[in-house]
Amino acid sequence: MFDRLVLDSFAILVLSVLILGMYLPDTPKDKTTRRFNVLLLASFSFLVINLLCDIFEGNANLSGLIFTVNLLSFFAIDGAMVAFLSYLYSRMKGAKGTFHFYAIHAGYFTIGIRALTTLIFALTGKLFTVADGVFIEGELISLPYIILGIALAEIVAILIVNRKRFSKSERVIMYIYALLPLVPIVTENLFDWYEMTGISVTLALLLIYVVIQASTIEGGKMRESLLREMSVKDLLTGLYNRRAFYERSQFRDGSKTVGLVFCDVNGLKKTNDEKGHIAGDRLLLDFSEILKANFNENDIYRIGGDEFLAVLTDVTEAEFEKTVARFCTETDAHANIAAVGAAFGACADVSELLTEAEAKMYRDKIKHKQARS
Repeated sequence: MFDRLVLDSFAILVLSVLILGMYLPDTPKDKTTRRFNVLLLASFSFLVINLLCDIFEGNANLSGLIFTVNLLSFFAIDGAMVAFLSYLYSRMKGAKGTFHFYAIHAGYFTIGIRALTTLIFALTGKLFTVADGVFIEGELISLPYIILGIALAEIVAILIVNRKRFSKSERVIMYIYALLPLVPIVTENLFDWYEMTGISVTLALLLIYVVIQASTIEGGKMRESLLREMSVKDLLTGLYNRRAFYERSQFRDGSKTVGLVFCDVNGLKKTNDEKGHIAGDRLLLDFSEILKANFNENDIYRIGGDEFLAVLTDVTEAEFEKTVARFCTETDAHANIAAVGAAFGACADVSELLTEAEAKMYRDKIKHKQARS
């Protein structure tokens, strides 16, 4: 008895820490964690109830209280299972087929039957009785566990059929969640290790908590990476933007040379005014494809509304000039889609090279305008 009191008290302490941890500001408030909070609180209540039963067991004056708290311990498991089925149902919306719909509602029905039969047979004394403060198992004590096993089988079937809808970490969480009620069944009824039930449940919950926190950290890193990517990418073309050009260090090393190709799309304003902005966006996308065909996509930047910049590193001046000539030939073949200016030099002078390339681009634009007139 003393060992069981110590273990249950330790389990309650650990669960208290986990419950507090789930309400920290950085913990996500998604459906997974909310359902896990329900499971934590239900398990906490279950262990407190067991602890109270152990403390007051044998006290004939508290027989009614001991009966009530033992009955509530059955309902605590039902509540956790219903919460989990609700979470599964929300995640299954949009899934193909009707299996998940009928299986989840079958789970609701099974848990409802379990709760009803538990109440009826507890009140009639066939599930358990309490005499002189002592808990006595009834002839149908195994029935709630059998019904619970059926509900667990339905949940596991849902998880197996729809496993591709969940990440690996989510599957770990939900399989543990679904199989968690088996811990007290196995420990109490098969091996008679009832004193280990509380600590076993707590260790399983601790494992789920660790997985959730690991998922939170991983998710935070992914969100941070996504936000970072969005801050340096142009939404229309998917190319890097002006901020990325100035932040990236690939051409900051003064010991190397760099070539800049400054481009300005011709006729963008006219296209927007006469044909609409959708047509203007199409023009920008067409030109970005030409750039991608001639330069490394990771070295192309949209630095203004109609201005683009391509950066070439680790090339000789002859190679750079050859690449620029090929690119200019292609832009001319596309109805002179853009004016182009190029500059080559040391990385340390990248600002001066940018100014030089822009000036050449404007001269090229003027030349083409004069040719058309």
